[in-house]
Amino acid sequence: MAINNVSTVLVDLDGCFLAGNEPAPGADELYKTAGDKLFLVSNNSTLTPDLMSIRLALYGVTIPAERILLAGAFMVDWMAARHPGSTIFFMGDKVIVEYARRQGLRVDEAGKGPVDAVMLARDTDLSYNRLDRAAALLHQGAALIAANPDFPIRIKRCSCA
Repeated sequence: MAINNVSTVLVDLDGCFLAGNEPAPGADELYKTAGDKLFLVSNNSTLTPDLMSIRLALYGVTIPAERILLAGAFMVDWMAARHPGSTIFFMGDKVIVEYARRQGLRVDEAGKGPVDAVMLARDTDLSYNRLDRAAALLHQGAALIAANPDFPIRIKRCSCA
């Protein structure tokens, strides 16, 4: 099927359109061929579509944020649309937590509660204390809203000699 016969082309961002931190082989040709039909989707839960659009522009790929769907931002948008002004305990990186604030969600940084929901995204600063707070809030009745399971994240492990 030729791209000019379809209305939308959905492409996974990580590992398909991007290989690591640069466009994958053939991504430039796909971008030029699909044009405005190209939409990127990703289970990325640390960046916003605006930041991803800027990142792609560094490689000469101009895709507006409106055509980029990222799991973390989608989760925040979903929560803000369905439960505006909710108080949340957010386990995630700073960028997506600030995005939640801009979308009108109230972030309880300390997790003292009560909160409406514990929101879970990729959190590179995860600590036992934050995990303990999240568990306590869930036990108190907070809903759990997770961006995605993203099982294959590779973590470098130290080797102890």
